[in-house]
Amino acid sequence: MGLPLRKRQLATPIAHILRTTPHIVTKTFSILTNINREVSSTYCTSDRDIYRVAAQNTMPKYTSEMKPSGLPCPNSSASFWHSQPNKFLLNHCTTANLPSTADIVIIGSGITGASIARYLSDSPRSSTLTILILEAREACWGATGRNGGHCQPLLTERPPNIGAFEIRNVEAVRSYIEEHNVECDWRLGSACRAFFSKRLFDEGMKELETLEKVAPEMRKLVTIITDKQELAKHRVAPEAYGATITQGAAQLWPYKYVTAVLQELVEKGRLNLQTNTPVTKLESSTGEKGAKEGGVLVRTPRGTVRAKHVICATNGYTSHLLPSFASLIVPTRCEMSALQPPAGSERLPNSYGFVGKTVAGMSETLSSAPTVFANLALIRRRLSDTAIVPDRRARAP
Repeated sequence: MGLPLRKRQLATPIAHILRTTPHIVTKTFSILTNINREVSSTYCTSDRDIYRVAAQNTMPKYTSEMKPSGLPCPNSSASFWHSQPNKFLLNHCTTANLPSTADIVIIGSGITGASIARYLSDSPRSSTLTILILEAREACWGATGRNGGHCQPLLTERPPNIGAFEIRNVEAVRSYIEEHNVECDWRLGSACRAFFSKRLFDEGMKELETLEKVAPEMRKLVTIITDKQELAKHRVAPEAYGATITQGAAQLWPYKYVTAVLQELVEKGRLNLQTNTPVTKLESSTGEKGAKEGGVLVRTPRGTVRAKHVICATNGYTSHLLPSFASLIVPTRCEMSALQPPAGSERLPNSYGFVGKTVAGMSETLSSAPTVFANLALIRRRLSDTAIVPDRRARAP
């Protein structure tokens, strides 16, 4: 399918999950946005963005003194995606009391946590293990519930192996939605990425040249447009240097998708979900007095769980529990707006990304959803790899 999650290097636990758990949706790390006071994050579009922006001295300085993040805001605003909440999961606790032990504790119930729980449940190697998800707020109330609703491969900004991985993820999401009849406004189509910086456009073309050499079949998914009339057909402004149209991109209502996954696991008895249960501390139980076995003590206001394994699907809040990540995963405020178009407007033919349209390092994306208002609406997000740029226009409550 989004605190921008600025990446000096791919955090080891995340890298391990991606290696060992197939098809975890890479969009998990793509756009994690904010409505009002919610702090969220996004994975930078590419390594070159990180180092380019760093060279411009617009990124925070990474030092060992960077402070860990706090817990998720307990009284956050509800995003537009939460306007149709999953009533089964609101204030949900699968068991009245917090279990004292679990084989696997997953912290966070966004697309990362839900996907990990799903694949662990499906795998014969782990199907007998007890899985517990602890969520600080309501289910899917963080970044996944506040993103732009995109599920697409970014083939002009990824190495070919990552691009292929993202294509498989789109297919994995599609197959689950169709197999389980998930009503989440899934729409498979194309993605238009318009470049308003010649340098960034040239870099994107170089990426496609590499793709042509190493993965020609994947390269066929991308069409380059530079003709002004053709750009106009795709509603791209004439000042753009060019655009790419990528087939196999999709849009969806991310909250509905993730909560459908969580609800199915709970109803099948494969998952114990405890919402409104923030994890305040992780401790090794090895040295605990009277401890007969190792593991991790997961501390919460409702009690402590002893877990054999703990997975932090916590994105920008990771350093609250693992302070050593404070300089690796840095939360930065972003904004997203849900806008109602004029009556009678046609739905956009593509989802959109506008690269380099504003200040350097700044991108905007745009997608349309059919059930947002009475007829049609646009979901618009603004993200920054560099700095906080408030969007002061009216936004959905």
